[in-house]
Order: sequence, then C-alpha cells, then structure tokens
Amino acid sequence: MQNKMKRLNQNGITLIEVLASIILLFIILTSFFTFFNNSLIFSGKNEEELVAFNLASKTLKIVEEKYKNTLDQNVISLNCSNYPGIYPTELISVLEPSACYYKVNDRNYYPEISITKQASSSYTGLPILYVINIKISNSPVSTNQKLLSETFGYIRGK
Repeated sequence: MQNKMKRLNQNGITLIEVLASIILLFIILTSFFTFFNNSLIFSGKNEEELVAFNLASKTLKIVEEKYKNTLDQNVISLNCSNYPGIYPTELISVLEPSACYYKVNDRNYYPEISITKQASSSYTGLPILYVINIKISNSPVSTNQKLLSETFGYIRGK
C-alpha cells in the first residue's frame, strides 16, 4: 500500500516546481522587455539626430546656393532673434510658416546659421572664402538647448 502511495506522489508537479518555473519565466521576460525598451529609446534618439543631420545638410545647400559669389560682409548670423528680417526667402519657404524652425515628426528643429569671412592671405588673386556653420538644436532658448547636429561648408565671396 505504501509503495502505491509513493508512486502516486511522484506523478504530479509539486508547488515548488511550479513556483520555480514561474520565477524563471519572469526573469527571462524581464530581461527581454528591458532589452526591447532600451532598443526603442536608442532608436528614438538616433532618429532625432538623423533628422537633424539631414536638415543641417538641406540648410547648408540652400545657404550655399543663395550666397554663392555674392557675399561682401564680414559676418552674417541667422537665428530666431532676427527671423524673418535677413533670412533668405528660399530658407523661409522651407521653414514652418511664420516661425523659424523645421517641424518633422511632431518635433521642432531650430537652425542657427553663421557665415564668417576667412582671414585674407597676403597673396593677391586668391578667392575670398566664407565658412558657413549650421547648427540644428531642439530649442531656440540657449538655457535648455541641446545641439543635435552641426555641419560646415565654404562658399566663395565677391
């Protein structure tokens, strides 16, 4: 009779085995959720930086086309404080209407453009070059501004 009872007890799953399997399953699922959550966060950050880089390249191309062979000033600075005053119409047309930012994927990207004349050399006959510095940030206010992308280019002046 006791042999029969021992055999019956060994056929079922004990409570400890069930709890151990649930705990192992919980640990595995937690690690998967953590991995996918971090992947989603990194994907969002990379998307924001990629969009900012593309907007910086687009802005650089517009500024190069607008000011090529026409500049004779030492410094030109375009930011939200002087919008739309000295902004070229080509750049105003691609920005949000009545605002100095790009709007992509429900996020605002603020361009800041600086065009600076390079120091002239002692050689005559060399072209005058201007360096274009394009910065794209997430805010127009410098206190909570995060620089997302920055690019440079050169154009020839008069």
